This record gives sequence, C-alpha cells and structure tokens, in this order.
Amino acid sequence: MSVEILVEAGPIETRIAVTEGGHLAELLVEETDQPSLVGSIWLGRVSRVASGIQAAFVDLGLPRAGFINRADAQALAGDGEAKGETRPIEKLLHEGQWILVQVRKDADRDKGVGLTAAITLPGRALVYLPHRREISVSRRIEDAAQRSRLAAALAGLLPGGAVVRTVAAEMESEAVRAEAGRLVRLHEELRAAKGDRPRCLWREPEPAIRILRDRLDATVTEVAIDDEATFRRAREHAGREMPALAGRLRFHAGPGPVLARHDVLDEIALIEGPRVPLPSGGAITIEATRALTAIDVDSGRDTGGQDQESLALRTNLEAARELARQMRLRDIGGIIVVDFIELRNPASRERLMERLASEIRHDRAPVRLSGLSEFGLVEMTRRRAGVALGTRHSENCAACGGSGRQPSLKAEMAAALRALLAEGAAIPGRALALHLPPRVAGALLAHPALERARQRLGAGLEIVADESLAAGQHRVAPGSGAPA
Repeated sequence: MSVEILVEAGPIETRIAVTEGGHLAELLVEETDQPSLVGSIWLGRVSRVASGIQAAFVDLGLPRAGFINRADAQALAGDGEAKGETRPIEKLLHEGQWILVQVRKDADRDKGVGLTAAITLPGRALVYLPHRREISVSRRIEDAAQRSRLAAALAGLLPGGAVVRTVAAEMESEAVRAEAGRLVRLHEELRAAKGDRPRCLWREPEPAIRILRDRLDATVTEVAIDDEATFRRAREHAGREMPALAGRLRFHAGPGPVLARHDVLDEIALIEGPRVPLPSGGAITIEATRALTAIDVDSGRDTGGQDQESLALRTNLEAARELARQMRLRDIGGIIVVDFIELRNPASRERLMERLASEIRHDRAPVRLSGLSEFGLVEMTRRRAGVALGTRHSENCAACGGSGRQPSLKAEMAAALRALLAEGAAIPGRALALHLPPRVAGALLAHPALERARQRLGAGLEIVADESLAAGQHRVAPGSGAPA
C-alpha cells in the first residue's frame, strides 16, 4: 500500500495529511503561533495538592497551572511503581515541590495542560521510557531474527525501558545504540535542571520535522511540502538523520494545493461535519457533548425483510472501520458511546466486536473497549493528547446562543489565506484583494499571519471588509496593488 505525507505549511496553521492507498489515514493540525505543547518537558513547582480529587496543580510559568492526577504521578514513587503499588497523591507530592513533568494533553477551554511524571523521550529508532524496565519491540516487526537483533542491541544499555519503533528494522544495530545513548544523556541533563523558576526544558520539533521522525520509512513513497522554507529545513533534517530516504522529499509548487491530492480536501471537509457516509449507503453521525461523544450508525434504508440481519451486519462492519478512523482523525477523546444497528445473531455480534477490536489496534492513543450491550451499544474511552478538531475549528454561535456552531476566527482566517495563496500560486505576481466578513477582516489585519502571507504572495494584497459575506465566506479578487 502506497503511503504519502502531504505538508501544507500555512501562515496560521500547518496541516499534515498521511494517506494510505490514496485515502486519508492521519491528519495533524497545529497553529503556527500557538503550537501544541504535547510532549514538551517542564520543570514545575507544585502549587496545590488536592487530596479530595487525588490530583495536584503545577505552576509551569503558563497562564494556567498544569494538572496531574494520581495515576500520572505514580512514576514519582520510584521502586513502588515497579511493584505495582498505587500511592495517594499526598504521599507523592507536596506544595512547593519541584518536579520534572511532561505535557500529555494541551489546555482546553478552562482547563490547563494535562501532565505526567512518566517522561518519554522519542527518537527515530526508539522511544526511551526512563520509568519503565522492559524493552518491547513494535508488533509490526514480525521477523523473529530482527526482533532478537534489536532486543540484543539494547540489552544492558538502557537504565530504563524502551519501545523499539518499526523503522529500527531498517537501521544498523550501532545506529540504534547510538540513539539510545543520546536519549539517556538527554534525560540525565533534564533531571539535573535546578529549581529556580518554572520553565520549559525541552519541546518537540516543528510538525514537518516531527512527522519525518515518526513516519518516514521505506513504505513512504513521497513527502510533498508546499512551503519552501519548511521544505529546506525538512530536507536538511532528513539528510542528516535519514539520508537514505531524503530523496523522497519533494517541494510542491503546484498546480493546486498539496492537499488536493487523492481528494484529501474532501475527506477533511467530512471530518469537520457530523455525518460520514459508508460504502453501502449507510452513515455514521458523530455528536460531541461536554460529557461524551455519541456515534450513531444508520443503514440509510429500510432494514426490514429477509436480509435484515445481513444488511445490518454489513453496515455495522463498515461503521466499525470508519468510526475507528474518525476517532484518530478527529482526535476524539473521553467517553465514546456507539449505537450500532441491532444484531440478533450471536455470531454476527461476535464478528462485529472482533472487527471493532481489530480496527482500534491501529490507534496510537490508548483505547478501552466494552462489550456489546443487548441494546446494541458499545462504550469506549480514548485518551487524546490534543484539542479535538471540532473544538479547535469552531466556536459557539453568537446568533443562536451556543446551540449550534460557526467557524472560529482562526479557522476562517486560515481558510481564507489558503484560498488566497492558492490563487496567487496560479498566477504569480498578480495583486489580489481578499474579501472577508468585517469581524474576520479586522482580526486578520491585527494578526502576524498577514505579513507571512504577504511575503509568500510576493505581490500587492488588500484586505476588504465585506458586509455582504456571512460567517465562513470569503472571496479572492484582483487587487489594485496597494497594500491594506
């Protein structure tokens, strides 16, 4: 199956799509001015221990304190963790204590970042887990000789544990050992940080570099990047860290947006809506509330008649595959309840659950799955790292008092600038005017992304506040050449 990585580095946000066999498999969206903090490592000071909820708040020097619960603080117990003990939060932390923590979840609405004391340090060949003891090899490396070679290469080298990535099978043992040594030294440096002020000690690289580290291997046929500066940095990184694969990077100069390949833009549009069609004519509908996410499976036609069971099973099996994919693409987290079409045959019910369990194994986030209830309901929990795509790209609608959604200001600005740059790439050097609703025009004029867009356009640009445009609308027209 061919795999492609498509990188769209826009002025407001970077969007990275991974396609498998021409279909969208993963989508990463990160704001340029507010990049994700997930994975970053901080020296923090405990500001409050809340024993009633078995959690603590940690001052990181951010506007809101970070939050760490008892389960994520257990790594501080040292040997106790290895014995499987669970200690109360007040036995692990006290007010004023300096601790090394890692962000596992970005801030969301009124909540600060979620933290963990179980530090993980990702590399290309492996992920170093200082608070673990065992070394595990990716299940995707099926060759027994390769698994043994990699386990032997790390034996006695790491003071902690590790997960060996699939790409390690393509690397020499010495290269794997060298990376392990670098990660161990990095962890020692982080632990040696002194507690004089809360601060960030280490953070993940930019999205384009991160996707090369995590996903570029022999199965990837091409990495297409549409921004020249981002492409140069990515090519330098690949030439240094993975020279055998650096030739697979390409600069995408057009025609058309890089995400227009394989109808990726159409698939992204589906992600931003509640309804996703299924091959047999059915659909799944995804509705998020503050408490949970509900997913309803609909056959799209009358299931009465002799083939009722077979149609229901076929639709449910398609839904199991699609909902597992949508959970990854939308980064849905928390409690998820799926209402499948009723199945009466025990064999059909068993087959559905086998399919669902098989599909969620592809998810990198931890997912817990319940059984199928007599009413056709399945409950899941999924631990996401970022802010859900729907929350990031929409906001409460002022007109309806919050019962519906409308595009957020940043989402509107990002979409408008993408259209602008696409038009500019089609006819380079032509002055353009970007017509926007007044609230969006005002926000864009005050946003640093406007200057970045001007530099990439390389021509005159006017921003026009157009009262005839509704929320989510924009228009690109020829301009006079005078800047706004």
